[in-house]
Amino acid sequence: MENANIPARYRFQFLSTIDLGESNHDPDLSFIVAHDWANELVHSWADPSFVPQGFYLWGGTGSGKTLLACVILNELIFRYGVKCKYAKVNKDFLSAIRDTYQTDSETHGQERFIEREFANVDVLVIDDFGVQKESEFNNRKLYDLIDSRYEQEKITLLTSNHPLDEWRERGQGRIYSRLMEMTKEIQLKCPDYRMKFTPERV
Repeated sequence: MENANIPARYRFQFLSTIDLGESNHDPDLSFIVAHDWANELVHSWADPSFVPQGFYLWGGTGSGKTLLACVILNELIFRYGVKCKYAKVNKDFLSAIRDTYQTDSETHGQERFIEREFANVDVLVIDDFGVQKESEFNNRKLYDLIDSRYEQEKITLLTSNHPLDEWRERGQGRIYSRLMEMTKEIQLKCPDYRMKFTPERV
């Protein structure tokens, strides 16, 4: 679990512990569809005939994207001992790469090591995909990561506030074309899932 870098809030959350409510509208049906997809991925993982696919999960803030992605990691770790990793696109990946260029950084000179770590892990969650600034450096590093995982047929789970189609015009469309093959796009239309657990103010 420590190596997976799953945020404390989402550790030990499983498919069976997600609150699906009492009707198709609590939460929205789209979340139930995404939950069913995650359930199939987890329970079919050990089936030799099953060909797993990543997902591109997008929707508004608090719609349950990160929760569902981390639940999948928890399930795969505890059921099958799969090597997994969670990363926020800016803080845990792009900033980590930039830090290796700083001579006073603990990771100075370790760029290739960090890139291999992200590229080779069996299942990778890239959270908040799309919040990074549009730049040649960011597009190149993300393309290199996604392309490497594509070539190795590694499972990549991405969460975003933006539809996949927005990547069609970025980076000459190279990231978009890879993700179209690697992932299934799922939109969550839920209201803020976190508000369900926030006490009402009087």
